[in-house]
Amino acid sequence: MSLSSFWWSVIGGLIVGVLTTVASGLLFPAFFKAALVRLITPIIGTPSNRNVFFQTMALPRMIGPLSLLQILIRGETGEPFRRPLGAARRFRGLDDLLFVPAQVAKLPTMSIEDVDTTLVIGPRAKKPLTCKTPILVAGMGYGVSVSERAKAALAKGAQLAGTALCSGASGFLPQERTTVGRYIVQYNRAGWGNAIEDLRQADAIEIAFGRGASGGVSEPTPASELPARFRKLNNIPSDAREVRVEAQFEEIKDGRDLRRVADRLRAECGGVPIGVKLAAGDIEADLEEVLVAEPDFIVIDGAEAGGEDGYAVMAEHFGLPTVYAIPRADHYLRERGVRGRVTLIASGGLHEPGDFLKAMALGADAVAIGTAAVLVMIHSQAFKVFPKDPPLTLILPNTEGSDRFDFHAAAHHLANFIRASTREMAIGARGLGHLKLSQANVDDLYALTAEMAAITGARPAYEPPSPWTQGEPPTTGGPGGRRYHPVGPAVSLTIRGGGQVEAAYFLEVRLDGVVVDGLGGDSQEPA
Repeated sequence: MSLSSFWWSVIGGLIVGVLTTVASGLLFPAFFKAALVRLITPIIGTPSNRNVFFQTMALPRMIGPLSLLQILIRGETGEPFRRPLGAARRFRGLDDLLFVPAQVAKLPTMSIEDVDTTLVIGPRAKKPLTCKTPILVAGMGYGVSVSERAKAALAKGAQLAGTALCSGASGFLPQERTTVGRYIVQYNRAGWGNAIEDLRQADAIEIAFGRGASGGVSEPTPASELPARFRKLNNIPSDAREVRVEAQFEEIKDGRDLRRVADRLRAECGGVPIGVKLAAGDIEADLEEVLVAEPDFIVIDGAEAGGEDGYAVMAEHFGLPTVYAIPRADHYLRERGVRGRVTLIASGGLHEPGDFLKAMALGADAVAIGTAAVLVMIHSQAFKVFPKDPPLTLILPNTEGSDRFDFHAAAHHLANFIRASTREMAIGARGLGHLKLSQANVDDLYALTAEMAAITGARPAYEPPSPWTQGEPPTTGGPGGRRYHPVGPAVSLTIRGGGQVEAAYFLEVRLDGVVVDGLGGDSQEPA
């Protein structure tokens, strides 16, 4: 059936329905009236405390379906509600920011190939880590977050895209090291993979204090849910009932302790970049302690960040959204005079190229993706398990679906996503008139609301910028490198002389038509 014939069928059906209803009312008025009375009377005649119709209509406005489901599951199981992929609520985000296209006042870049997309992590480190793109793959720990096949796909996808992969909370995994050429190993609170012989094989080390989905709380996992290979790699006793990512590091209680650990890792691991991962919280106070250790990079994980089976109360009600966190972290690092040597990486709720470029314009040097990476890997394989099981079971450890996961296809999809997103960011940078992605800045943005302007420092879109002195030469730049020319003939001169101008003159200066000065005198030269 063609599209036009389909719509004609729909329209015809509606017409028949309307005509049938009207005919019923005309031919059988008594029956029609009785039916309406029987329908309406219980709705409007029953008290509200017993009115099924009213309560059914009111409930969705009082509480969302996800919150309702969580209430019921907590009541049924008696356990704290946990879920993957982080917060379900939408925080104040990047949709209230738009880029300002370069056109005449500022010219766009000629070619997309002219845009440099390179990222250098830890530019002052002895061994900086260079990536082809500022899009990194966030840490997802083998065994506690994802299956071994999923980790293989993440590593291969990162390698194909020329970017770095973080090990996640499970620490060093030999298979990842043999697959990916840019490997960030997480020095984690559980102690998994923290052995110095493993860390020596890393291209960068991330000391993880917290993440957006759970802050820094302790996270237990039943040992029975862990793959046998994970238990062997991390020396988990066979009789262990659970494993736990502790809330704190045993050896790190303040900035001075962190400095000792960071210095040891630099010395033992050949000078690779040493960084810190923080959930976005008391940003300035946390950074004050962190900067004692002189980190090479800092990862700020916003409240939108996902994670493995985190507590809903943490994901929904703790932390700062990413759009708040990036400008504050960037501003503080600049205020402390260390911005040039510290690479700032943002993560949490960043899913598409526009988000990534906006994050960089707000102050980040790079972004790390987790949820987007997972979704792009499983999208073409979801029906291997759905509707019997959720598509996420394809990548979770110790599930039936994980054995059916095609990690080769997933790796290529991930690499394609990163490559395409990087190219789109380059297109965006070209449209802003930049030669490097790293040149994106807050002057490239308009804020659609006063609140977002205050949060980010972007110019309000609803009012023109503050006027600069009119008549500045074109080489004088305003925000974003814009040029400001005189607007119309603001100043006019009137010369009146008696007989010969060179003998006597009167000079009258008008500003926008108003006389502001006059000067008369004698001269031997033409005025």
